[in-house]
Amino acid sequence: NHFFGLCFLHTHTHTPSRACGLFVKKMICGGSDFSLAVSDDVLCTWGNNEDGQLGHGDGERGDNSSEESDEEEEEATEDEEDEDEDVDGEDGHGGEGGEEEEKTCLFHPKVVASLQGKRILAVSAGNCHSMALTTEGLYTWGNGDGGALGHGDTTSLALPKVVASLNGKQVRMISAGWFHSMALTDEGLFTWGSDTGFFLVHVDAQKQVLPKRVDGLQGKQIYQISGGKYYCMASTKDGLYTWGWGDDGCLGHGNLTNQEVPKLVQELQGKEIIGICACGDHALALTTEGLYSWGTGSSGSLGHGDYKPQLLPKKVEGLQGKEVVMVCGGEFHSMALTKEGLVYSWGKGDNGRLGHGEMMAPLCRPKLIAGLQFKRVLAICAGEDHSMALTADGLFFVGKRRGWTPGSRRCRRPSFAEASGFLPPFLRQCSFSLSADGRRPDKGPAGPSETAGCTGGREAQS
Repeated sequence: NHFFGLCFLHTHTHTPSRACGLFVKKMICGGSDFSLAVSDDVLCTWGNNEDGQLGHGDGERGDNSSEESDEEEEEATEDEEDEDEDVDGEDGHGGEGGEEEEKTCLFHPKVVASLQGKRILAVSAGNCHSMALTTEGLYTWGNGDGGALGHGDTTSLALPKVVASLNGKQVRMISAGWFHSMALTDEGLFTWGSDTGFFLVHVDAQKQVLPKRVDGLQGKQIYQISGGKYYCMASTKDGLYTWGWGDDGCLGHGNLTNQEVPKLVQELQGKEIIGICACGDHALALTTEGLYSWGTGSSGSLGHGDYKPQLLPKKVEGLQGKEVVMVCGGEFHSMALTKEGLVYSWGKGDNGRLGHGEMMAPLCRPKLIAGLQFKRVLAICAGEDHSMALTADGLFFVGKRRGWTPGSRRCRRPSFAEASGFLPPFLRQCSFSLSADGRRPDKGPAGPSETAGCTGGREAQS
C-alpha cells in the first residue's frame, strides 16, 4: 500500500512550506471551491460548504435528512487544533472572512461519517454537489438545483443519499458537471440535472430530476465520460462525442450551436484519444499525436499563443515533442503532466492558480512550473481556481484556498504537504476512468501505477 499526505496548506507562501495532514492512498477530487479525498475507504471533505456539498449534515441550504445514520462525524485529523500559524501571522483556520465565512467553510479535512464502513470506488465533485460511488450504490449530496442529485426533486442535501433509481445497475464511471451529473452503467450512459435539457439530451424536460439514459450513445463502447460547465463529453471506440451548450465553442463542431444529441467531433476522427477533460470555458483531448484544445480562449486557457476562440480542436504546439501523460483543466486554466514528471500550466493567472509565483497575468502558452521541476510529479489536478500536483514526496497546492468565499488567501508558488509514496487511481472532477471492478473498459485490469481521471489512463512513470 502506498500513501501520500494531504492537508490544507499555508498560503501567501513564496517558497514551499511543510505541513502534515491526512494520509490518502486512493483518490482525490477538486470541486469549484471544495475538495474530496479518500483513504482506506474513508472519505474526507473540506472547503466551501454553503450548499452542504461537504456531506457533514450542515450548510446553509442543505437538508440533513438521509437514510444513513446521523451519528456524529469524526474529525479527519487530530492536528486540526494544533494548526501551524500562517506565514502572514493569521490563525490556523486561515482567511479573514469573519463569522459568516466560518459557518460555511471547513478549513480542515473532516470524515464524512455517513459513508464510513462503505467501500468507496470513485468520487467526483461538481460546482456545488458531490458524488461517491460505493459497492452499495451511488451517493450524491449538495446543491440540488435542477435535479443534479438525481433523487426526483430539486432539494439540496447536506448528507449523502443513495440514488435509488440506479440500484440494480452496475455503475462503472461517474462525473459531476457544474449543475448536472453523469453515470456510465452496464445499461448505458445516464445523465440528470441542470436547468436546461441541452446539457443532458433530455429535451423533453427543463429539469431532469432522475437519471435518464442517453439513447444517442446506446450500443457504443464508451471509454471515458466528462461533465463540463454546460456540456458533456464521451470518448468511445468510434471517437469523441460532445453535446450541450454551444455558446462557448466547447463542443468542437466549428460553430456555437447548442447540440441536443451526442455528435461526433469530426476534427479528431482517426486520432487515438487517450484522455478527455471537460473544463469551464474550454475542452481538452489528449491523443497519441498530442494535446488538442478548443473553446472560448479569452483567458489563454487553450494554449495556442493568443486569446482567440477556437471552434475546432487545435493541437497545442507549445507541448509538441513532449510526451504528455495527463491533462486537467479548471474553469479558465489548464495543466499538463509529461512522462518526465514536468508540469506545465497556462490560462488565467489570478489567485496564483498557475503556480508561477508573483506572475498573475494570464498565459496563452504552456509554461513549465519551475517550483515542481525537480519533483517527481505523478499526477495533477485543477479545480475552479486552484491546482494540485502529487509528487513522490507529497502533495503541492497553488491558488485560491476556498474559491468564492471572502477573505480567501492565496498560494502563488507550490506549497508542500509532508508525504511519501505514490498515488494509485487518480481522480479529478471530470471523470473516473476505471470501472467499478478496477478495470479500464478499453485496456483490462489497471496496474498499481496507472493514472486515471482526465487523462484516460496512460501510465505516468518517473
